[in-house]
Amino acid sequence: MTEHKLLKYLAKPFVIPAGVKQLTPVVFTDSKGKYLERYCRNTVENSIKWWNQSGRSSSQALVWLKQNLEYKIGHLDNIALYVWFGTCDLTTYDKNSRYITLRTETDDSIQTIVNNYQEIADLLKSYPGCKLSFLETPPYSVSLWNSYQKHSD
Repeated sequence: MTEHKLLKYLAKPFVIPAGVKQLTPVVFTDSKGKYLERYCRNTVENSIKWWNQSGRSSSQALVWLKQNLEYKIGHLDNIALYVWFGTCDLTTYDKNSRYITLRTETDDSIQTIVNNYQEIADLLKSYPGCKLSFLETPPYSVSLWNSYQKHSD
């Protein structure tokens, strides 16, 4: 989706869906979720559960999900799980300088993401009342992030 299309979509008034909620929406992500959650305004958006952690790779997400899924579903009933990882698998982040660089071993990283996503799908098969969706890892610009952080190069 282009920025123009996104802005056009966001300019439309939000219509709250009618009916009874059957699944609890859960966004399972890295720091992208932290930034997006800040913009939730209405009751529907505020019902979204956010399982986010800055710097979480897809491998770390898989481990966390294996350890916590049964407990979380026990508290939320059936969920619609939106998995949104990949950025932290493809980049490195220096906490001191807040500088991001692309990893050099991207082929291995992409295969790791694919394998972890497959394991997440296999894990969710044990919960037939739950829905699983994978959100596309957004195109991001390392140079824009670094520029925003006041880096000169």
